[in-house]
Amino acid sequence: FGNYSLSARCAAGCQGDNATAAVTLLNLTFGDVFICAGQSNMQLMLEYTFERNASIERVRRGSYDNIRLFYGPMNFDYATNQTDVWVINADQAGDPVQSFNKLSTGGWRSPRNLIDPIPDGHNTPPWYLSTEFSRFYATCWYTFEALTDAMLAAGTTPPPF
Repeated sequence: FGNYSLSARCAAGCQGDNATAAVTLLNLTFGDVFICAGQSNMQLMLEYTFERNASIERVRRGSYDNIRLFYGPMNFDYATNQTDVWVINADQAGDPVQSFNKLSTGGWRSPRNLIDPIPDGHNTPPWYLSTEFSRFYATCWYTFEALTDAMLAAGTTPPPF
């Protein structure tokens, strides 16, 4: 857990314009990642609920700063095990209302209900990753090779991928 940064620069074999290139990643958090996804019958968006205003007010006060919203791609290619890049929700950098209003209510309640019982300022709850889509491919999180290895190690014959 925590809020860390990571800096890296080329240390060997550096050539041309990239010889002095460096990159710094900010606001890194290590810990458990919870994913909330659902089915098409979970598409009740937060903006259509009675709890919307209270939730948005708490978001603006910073009560849920550890809940990070990402757009997950919905075009997973099973033949190549490839997907588009995941991107941070642009609205989260500014006014969070539009981002949170589009969350499925079930998706929002899961992290909220984990965080609410913990007193403010106590211990930072686990980092939570959510998407605005009501359906999601779990296969975006593993490779077929890793799944095959795990199934073989468990004594199970994997299906042909």
